[in-house]
Order: sequence, then C-alpha cells, then structure tokens
Amino acid sequence: MEAPFFASNPGLPLRPFLMPGFQSFSVQQQQATQQINENSNRAAQPTIPAASRVLSNTQWAWIVGGAPILLVISVIFVANVFGGANRSSKTPVAKTAISLTICEKTMLTASREPDSTLAEPLIMKTTQLCGSKEEGIAAVQKFPGAMGMRDYTNAQAVQSWEIVSYNAPAAPAC
Repeated sequence: MEAPFFASNPGLPLRPFLMPGFQSFSVQQQQATQQINENSNRAAQPTIPAASRVLSNTQWAWIVGGAPILLVISVIFVANVFGGANRSSKTPVAKTAISLTICEKTMLTASREPDSTLAEPLIMKTTQLCGSKEEGIAAVQKFPGAMGMRDYTNAQAVQSWEIVSYNAPAAPAC
C-alpha cells in the first residue's frame, strides 16, 4: 500500500483551510465583533487619569498666560470709561435753537425723506409756503438733500428752484 500523499511529501505548503485548527471566515468575523464590543465596553467606563490632574498643561498655560493680558485689557477699559482719559478739555457749548420758517421746515422734511416720490409733494408744497422766490431759493440752498444733492452754488439753487416753479407757475414763491 502506498503512503498517504501528505506523508510522502513533507514540507508541501498547504492551503489555510487544510491546516489543522482552521477557522472559517464567519467564525473569525464573530470573534472580531466580540472583541470590538469588549473594547467599547471598556472605553465607556470612566477612568481616572494616572496623575489625577484636573487641568492639562496646555490649559494651565492659557490660564497663566491669559490672566495678565485680560487684567491689562480690563484696566485700560476701566480707565477709559471711568477715568476720563482722552477727554477733550473744551468747555461744553450750549446748543442754540435755530428757528426755521415754515418754508424751510417743509424743505427740511423733504430733505429727510428717503423716498423721492414722497419728497416731491413736500417740495411742491414749499412753492405755496415760501413767501418769495428768494426764500424758496434760500431753502433749496440750505437743504440740498431735498433735491438729492449735497450742496448747491447760488446758480444751481436758482436753476433747481426754477425747475420746481415750472410745475407751479401760479404759486406765490414762483
């Protein structure tokens, strides 16, 4: 009788599934899953640090380095707010009330109106409220924002008032 194949060929490499003690893939997967579950259970348990430190070295560095900086900022803030630093030595000037004519008040209201479609009727109203052409021109020059300008020369103010007056030729200020 012939000797078995493997006995007659010692040292022949065998496939893993032919080796004694081979575990199938599903058994290996079950063992790996079980090991992962055991590790996660250990990680979920609270552990006390070996040195039982409350703060890490980095946290101490932020506290020790940041505290003086915060102190300096706080002192500067308090000094500026309550100490009167950088206050001008000028004596306060009392504000005087400026009296405006009804013509100027209406032109001022028109200059404060951001919507030009709402400002236009106010500008037209000034032609009725101003006593003269000169008063209307002065109001335009005093409150150029009513016409969408920043400032006017006298010639520009006259021209703008003439444009307004064109639409209301019978008005007293035209």
